[in-house]
Amino acid sequence: MSDASEIRLGWETTKALVGKFGQAATGFIGMLIFTRVVGKSDFGGFYLLLTLVMIADRPIRGFGQAVQKRWSEDDAPKEEILGSVLVVNTCAILVAGIGALLARDFLVSYTSLEGSPLLFATLFGSLAFFFPFQQMMGAEGWPAKQTWNDTLRSFLTLPLQVVLVVGGLGALGMGYGLAAATLLVVPVAIYFVRVRPSLPSKETIRSLWKYTRYSTPAAVVGKAYDRIDVLLLGFLIGTTSVANYEVALKLTVPALFISGVLSSALMPKISNTISKGGEFVEDITNSVSYVSILAIPIFFGALAIPKPLVVTAFEPRYAEAAPYLIGLALYQAISTQTAIYSQTLAGMDLPNVEFKIRTITLSFNVIIGVALALTIGPIGIVVATVLAESLKYIVSAGCVVRRVDGIDVVPTPLVMQVISGLTMFFVVKLLQRKMLIQSWLDLGTIIGAGALVYGISLFTISPGVRLTAKSVYRDATS
Repeated sequence: MSDASEIRLGWETTKALVGKFGQAATGFIGMLIFTRVVGKSDFGGFYLLLTLVMIADRPIRGFGQAVQKRWSEDDAPKEEILGSVLVVNTCAILVAGIGALLARDFLVSYTSLEGSPLLFATLFGSLAFFFPFQQMMGAEGWPAKQTWNDTLRSFLTLPLQVVLVVGGLGALGMGYGLAAATLLVVPVAIYFVRVRPSLPSKETIRSLWKYTRYSTPAAVVGKAYDRIDVLLLGFLIGTTSVANYEVALKLTVPALFISGVLSSALMPKISNTISKGGEFVEDITNSVSYVSILAIPIFFGALAIPKPLVVTAFEPRYAEAAPYLIGLALYQAISTQTAIYSQTLAGMDLPNVEFKIRTITLSFNVIIGVALALTIGPIGIVVATVLAESLKYIVSAGCVVRRVDGIDVVPTPLVMQVISGLTMFFVVKLLQRKMLIQSWLDLGTIIGAGALVYGISLFTISPGVRLTAKSVYRDATS
């Protein structure tokens, strides 16, 4: 597929979901291994370092969003866009390497990891080339291939990490394994892009800059917002609280599968459709209807049995992560809805609006997060993030609805998912009272029963879900 306006969102999402579950399984297995092999403080320190890397590479991500937007447009100068990517990334890697060297003392003291400066530069360099090519694949009309390339990276990451951690690198081995796997899959993305770079013209540079000047600061602010919990926990509480946060977050990762895939497909589709003068209201409404179909049952499951989930997965020493799990599951459910409106704004060539929204919500999150952390402890930071995400959702949805007529913000299928989630919640609570959870088998039985109740309930009461399932099946067989 080479025309982003022709992306079949339902079928592409279904194909990519298989890859997303593969990523989650690999990541979860890795988490089980490393929480037992790596010390809790070093484990938290690694994720602090990774958070710093993911904030530092935001200018590259923001530029990549501009690349994705322009690449997806009709008659885009793709050779010149790729040439711009290579120049910008090379310069950014040099700057990041020098910066890590100058900030050596800070990095070591903040993460408690010797060798963190070199790891910082290595991770930054690998990610700087991986993500722009990934975004080009999505803009080319291949969101499922984009996801599966990321899945391949996950499959390579775990064995490389295990070898390096067990080989004596400890928590640093987790980072070097990730960097190595990331570099190994870049050639796959290059193969699918199949464009030779050329020197960009002034017009191409001007077009990219017009978008980048807002998307880059928006990306920086957005990632700071996404990871402000970890940063505040690291500064105010310590690395052990970061470890509790990360294990809880890992259990909620599947909530974002559909929103992650839809985001990579929706933005270029809207962009390409607009460049051809088409309509995209139905795409937004359908996306809002089903983007939370996994996040909703995950939230109600976390609400029903938070402590058994955490303790069974990561041992009793992580029992303090149970309250984090409830808050983060709710945050993820809200953020799946927010993602659709954010990507719509990006596809409509409005990165300036998204930048303003992210700046407001980040400021709100920091102020409320610090205040609640000092009054009620670490969980206050999670509560602040839920409140901030709610604000972000309301503002983002409002900005889109004011510009696009006919969008149903709370469609019937979404309401049916909440009703089915509540039904599942009561069944799981009833089973918990009847069955003492002491093993993976006990936990799996209850989770499986809850998932079955949710699925049956949803297919029974929601004609929209049944219709969408038939549509995806037709796309799969055509």
